[in-house]
Amino acid sequence: MLKILEKAMTLSKQISDCIAKGDWKNTEKLQLERDKILAKLPTTKLPSDKNELQQVSELTLKVKEMTQAQLINSKERKDNLLHEIKNNNKSKKMKAAYQPP
Repeated sequence: MLKILEKAMTLSKQISDCIAKGDWKNTEKLQLERDKILAKLPTTKLPSDKNELQQVSELTLKVKEMTQAQLINSKERKDNLLHEIKNNNKSKKMKAAYQPP
């Protein structure tokens, strides 16, 4: 289980890097890969070692926090793009209104 979470954490860091760069194509690819890895967790046995269980708990929380931050960043980017599209459409309408027939 710990190895699965470590891989998910590595992918989460890569996703954050891609988001920061605006590399949305790779962001999506990495998210799908992380989702496949995380889908294995419910069928994976919890570690019996107390220290390893603590590490699993900490990594789970970190991956969750990173995912939430990534969702916020993605939503902000989407909102900004929608705003840009609206402004662009408004500019086109204004320009068309002043064009001779």
